[in-house]
Amino acid sequence: MIPDRFKNRKTKVPPQSNIVAQIPGKIGEIFVKENQKIKAGERLMMLEAMKMNNILTCPFSGTIRNILIETGAVVPKGELLMIIDPA
Repeated sequence: MIPDRFKNRKTKVPPQSNIVAQIPGKIGEIFVKENQKIKAGERLMMLEAMKMNNILTCPFSGTIRNILIETGAVVPKGELLMIIDPA
């Protein structure tokens, strides 16, 4: 149950959103390109961690501004992977 004070609260997406690694791992494959328009839920990349392939998806629609990593890169938790401009 949601308290009344939160029922009508709107969430705001910042004008530029960063996608960061939630766990350390190795970039297996990148499914998007810079300047590509994407929809919420689309696959961004695969992060290999602990012998598992984790697919990172976009939480909102927008355009890929920058991809800051390459396939095969080993990234720590919190590493900035890409920047997306929300639609």
